[in-house]
Amino acid sequence: MAWGKTSIKDATYETIKSKILHQEYRMGEPLNLTKLEKELGISNTPIREAISALVSEGLLVSFHNSRVHVVKFSKKDIKDLYDVVRLITESAFQLVLENDNVDELVGLLEDRLTEQRMIVVRNNDYYDFVKASDFFNRAFIEASHNIRMNTIYDRIANLLFLCNMHYLSSGDRDLQHHMEEHEGLIDAVRKKDPALLRERLIAHYDIGKLYGEA
Repeated sequence: MAWGKTSIKDATYETIKSKILHQEYRMGEPLNLTKLEKELGISNTPIREAISALVSEGLLVSFHNSRVHVVKFSKKDIKDLYDVVRLITESAFQLVLENDNVDELVGLLEDRLTEQRMIVVRNNDYYDFVKASDFFNRAFIEASHNIRMNTIYDRIANLLFLCNMHYLSSGDRDLQHHMEEHEGLIDAVRKKDPALLRERLIAHYDIGKLYGEA
């Protein structure tokens, strides 16, 4: 593992987090400290510190017998997570309307949807696509100019990323349909219609799609 100017603690955290988000460490998989020492070529102290940080973020789960596993989402976990994201997005849009920042938001959303299209054409990479989707989501918060709302979103961003990676990579998912839903959200924003946005967000975050129920 290359350190550069980054501290061993921070580099270890980023390396383990990246492996989780890339699903090199699968959901529910136990992490062995000794194995990590050999894999990363470092002592267990920065590994323990990284694990502690990732447990606090929810990406890892610690058990009473000192075992650590990558988080595994239940159906309710995913619904709760998507409900929070939807409510944050709706609240951010309400602030955008109040502050007359619709044009700014539309511009951000269109730019980020374009990036998604480019990823599909370039390499169809799920990780890059999910990252672009995260930037799309964040556009609502950025246009609201509410720093505290951004802090709230940051707390769940990695969990949302992992959940979306799991959804998109667990079968032959239609990225084109995902982008069409984003186009629908942009249309609702352009029309300045909170009710329409809410309706389309509910459809976009319908977990029935994840479980093959829709």
